[in-house]
Amino acid sequence: MCFWGATFLVLYGAGVLLGAVWPTLQGYGNAVTLTALGAACFINFAHNRTLHCGLTGPLFIAAAVVAVVNGVGIWHVDAFVLWGVVVFGVGIAFLVEWRTVRHTARGVI
Repeated sequence: MCFWGATFLVLYGAGVLLGAVWPTLQGYGNAVTLTALGAACFINFAHNRTLHCGLTGPLFIAAAVVAVVNGVGIWHVDAFVLWGVVVFGVGIAFLVEWRTVRHTARGVI
């Protein structure tokens, strides 16, 4: 968790700095946050092979794409709905990992 958190903070900080240099990105805060979350999950999955990161990384990136498309004005998706789907997906990913680890530890798989 610490590795993922540190990676997220570095990537999010880079996104904030990029937004300060490139003012057009300032309206895409949700997309920057979701991209940093997804990238941190991909890096964590490559480093620690954490199952939930393998599941949530693509979810975060897909949500970031939806946030960008929403920001451009092609779609209209309420931010509450977008983040609700993300939180639900993260919860499902943790449940899948919990079930998998529990069964693997008992030798059921």
